[in-house]
Amino acid sequence: MPTEVVPFIDTHVHYWDHQVKGMRWVWLEPGYTSHLHSWTTASARERLEILHSMDRFAGREFVAETQGAGVLGMVHAHAATPEGDPSDETAWLDALARLDGLPNAMIGKIDLADPDGPALLARHRGASERCSSVRDMNGPKGLDIDACEHSLRAAAELDFSVELRTQPENFDMLVDVARRHPDVTFVLSHASLPTERSEGSFELYRQQAARLADLPNWVCKISALCGGSDPEWTVDSIRPWAELCYSLFGPDRAMLGTNWPVDRLFGEYADVVGAYRQLFGGLSADEQHKLFHRNAERVYRISDVSND
Repeated sequence: MPTEVVPFIDTHVHYWDHQVKGMRWVWLEPGYTSHLHSWTTASARERLEILHSMDRFAGREFVAETQGAGVLGMVHAHAATPEGDPSDETAWLDALARLDGLPNAMIGKIDLADPDGPALLARHRGASERCSSVRDMNGPKGLDIDACEHSLRAAAELDFSVELRTQPENFDMLVDVARRHPDVTFVLSHASLPTERSEGSFELYRQQAARLADLPNWVCKISALCGGSDPEWTVDSIRPWAELCYSLFGPDRAMLGTNWPVDRLFGEYADVVGAYRQLFGGLSADEQHKLFHRNAERVYRISDVSND
């Protein structure tokens, strides 16, 4: 009998449409550079040019590109730079979801320290009930936890999860915020994007990530391991990091994402998902279902995709 293909909810996908007025996708503009993505290989540069040439990547493009990968649904992580309010992107995504059902959930943009944070959370939710999470991209630079208090209290009241990341040596900040707000679910975005893959950096990451895993309100999103910090990745090269994250956070607090189509620069979608299936294929059926989709359904409050 054929082996069951465990359904996959991709927890980190980005849309864009350059025809939409009032929004820019700065990271797609020629000349944009980031220290987090070493777009230096010839193949990566060629793939980057393809992304620059694409006027649109949204539901139909995602579905076409992911055929055969067992994708059950997807979560959109904010990607635009709206000229107005960050909730404008959420409203645009909601309109797309009403047409084709995707995205199933949305992660909105927020600056938790901004005095407008609680009101922005309400606007995100008003723009779409599918907006169940927010992420603050200031983590690598450091967060003023005291200044974030008002937004985090509002996140708890509105049942938003909050996605953060920073360098492992700064995980004290992430420990502190979770202890202060035990009623908020925090998601370690991209497993905190470990950009160094040396033996020493692995041990530092293991020690620091274990501190987060000890806190029950931290969830690890295993994604972007097949990316700029490992542009010629293989299953074996990402194995230690992926398996470590799963072993620390366990079957109930780990989920998977692809960072698509950004990490198309470094491989094919089917290869990334296939790597996950190879790495975690030895888990029990129940554990695989949790990792590949059930935990995402719980964290992002997705209720319309599976019946198992």
